[in-house]
This record gives sequence, structure tokens and C-alpha cells, in this order.
Amino acid sequence: MKTILIFDPDPDLLEIICLSLEMQGFVVVGIHNLNIDMMALIGHHKPGLILLDFAYAGKLCIKWCSHIKRLYPTLPVIALSCSNNIGETYNAHGFDDCICKPFDLAHLYATVDKYTNLLYQYD
Repeated sequence: MKTILIFDPDPDLLEIICLSLEMQGFVVVGIHNLNIDMMALIGHHKPGLILLDFAYAGKLCIKWCSHIKRLYPTLPVIALSCSNNIGETYNAHGFDDCICKPFDLAHLYATVDKYTNLLYQYD
């Protein structure tokens, strides 16, 4: 079973995303706290994908993404955002893709499937 780490500070939205992905067979670790040690969570859970809410905590998420890509260059990191220009900026900060809010579940599933079907190995 593939594990997905999700950071979103909105507990209601986080719960909906987590439940939706769990119903698709994923193990999901939802995080809404900004004061977590993201690298320790990655080391512990060994996720195959990470989703980070970019709009709420952009600078922190950029820092996390940069750190993740340095340590785990093949681990996909996707930006979640309600920002109108996220489609233009996510790649500049090292994210592999973005999911614009609001989104429908079909788009969420398609994007997650695109990256969880990759063969990911920790170095």
C-alpha cells in the first residue's frame, strides 16, 4: 500500500482529502500543524507522494520542498493551492505538479495516480 503525506492547515479540508484517498486504498498521513518536523515524518512513514498546501504556508512549503528534493530527489511533491497563479509558479519552486483548489475528486485521483504509479525508491 502506498503512503501519502498531506499538509493542509484547514482540518476540514484535510479530513476530506484524507478520507477520499483512503477510500482509494492509500495510507494517508494528514498534517495540519505548521510546527512539525517534515523530514522526520518522511523518514518514518516513507511516503510515495507528498501534497503541500502552498497558498497558506507558501514560504514554509517552498522550504520543505527544497529540503525534500535535496534528500529525496525522486519523491514527488505536489502543491495544493487556491492561488490563481500556482500553475505558473509551482515548477519554479521545485514542485512536481499542482492541484488547484477547488478541485473535483476525479482530478485529485488522476493527479495522485500519475505520481503513485511511478517506481519510487529511497536512495
